[in-house]
Amino acid sequence: MSNLRSIDWRFGNAKYSVPTISRLAPACSNLRELCLNQSENIDDFFITSIARNCPNLQILDVNACTSVTSISIETVALHCPGLIRLDMARCLRVKTDAVVLLAEKCAGLQLLDVSFCEITDLAFFALAEHSHELRYLNVFSCKNLTDAGLKSVGSRCVQLQHLLCGSNRVLTDFSICALACCQSLRRLSIEASNASDKTLSLLGKHCTALQALNISSCLNVTDTGISYFAKQCPTLEQINVSYCQNVTDSAIMQLVQCCPTLKELVVSGCTGVTDISLTVVAEHCAQLQALDVFACQLVSDQSLCLIGQGCPELKKVNLGHCPLVTDLSVVALAAHCSNLIQVDLAGCYQVTVDAVQMLVDSCPFLKLSLSHSARREEKFQIMMNETQRDFDAVLLGNYSNNQT
Repeated sequence: MSNLRSIDWRFGNAKYSVPTISRLAPACSNLRELCLNQSENIDDFFITSIARNCPNLQILDVNACTSVTSISIETVALHCPGLIRLDMARCLRVKTDAVVLLAEKCAGLQLLDVSFCEITDLAFFALAEHSHELRYLNVFSCKNLTDAGLKSVGSRCVQLQHLLCGSNRVLTDFSICALACCQSLRRLSIEASNASDKTLSLLGKHCTALQALNISSCLNVTDTGISYFAKQCPTLEQINVSYCQNVTDSAIMQLVQCCPTLKELVVSGCTGVTDISLTVVAEHCAQLQALDVFACQLVSDQSLCLIGQGCPELKKVNLGHCPLVTDLSVVALAAHCSNLIQVDLAGCYQVTVDAVQMLVDSCPFLKLSLSHSARREEKFQIMMNETQRDFDAVLLGNYSNNQT
């Protein structure tokens, strides 16, 4: 086993006794990659045994290994200085001091996922000081991260290409604007933060290579910020502005006109988005693959029929709880978007079983999961039996009483 370079034991596929671990670790001296994702039986003894015997370890995934503590990460830091990728998301027993030591000892670290971990700004100060090779950082829902910690990372880890720091209302423009120093950013997620138009202005000016932006639930963002950002980032491919209550048709029209290669547009919960902007989407976004207009109350067949015709590459569509959607929209998707793999029609009470049948027949890769009223159960069951397809992607709400 001395030539073994990679081990994948994710999802707890194996349960190891202490003797087994003792024999295995010394035999894997050339191990480079170890994946233990969601293996709850893995503990500090296992990790420390591996770390002490595998000094060439470069990639370690202990995501959701709930028994792993700071002891494991500190041992890895001391014995595996060549580590370049570490995923320790949801390892709630790993504390700040372990991450500080990791930053000090593994200067070549390129990927770090500490999402949901209870680490403080001190860890991020250490990363800013030592981890200048960092390319990917996930700090989603790190509740103890403040503006001071994020600002230090943004100012000094300028090679960052992917940064996910959402679900933290403590973060404001003060720190997020510092990310403008990271001009290589390709993907940025700052959802549910206090970012405003000021942040979008600076990001648009300095991070023109951005391809994916998630600002969902950023309540201080308006049409002005999105419009300016769109003009500066024409290569944008994905944007999520869901539940940004101040975003309207004006911003969406500017966005799609400036970003012709847009592939994913999420505007769920944006009550100011209507058929007006979606008609422009249909005209300009021929490469669109995913559209989410969940709970956009003013979106109707008028624009969605045009979407079906103008966006033939669509794979995922969420029309859930759009009360104005009828069979016309579903038929248009069936006629023009044969690559669909996921459609959400939950709460679309005017959509009938016949339209769904047409969609199923036209889209060979579509999987369905139907939730429907008891009085329609027999008819849906007949359709499922006849199609002999998997039903786990299209979510359908209760249907109106006038269906036949």
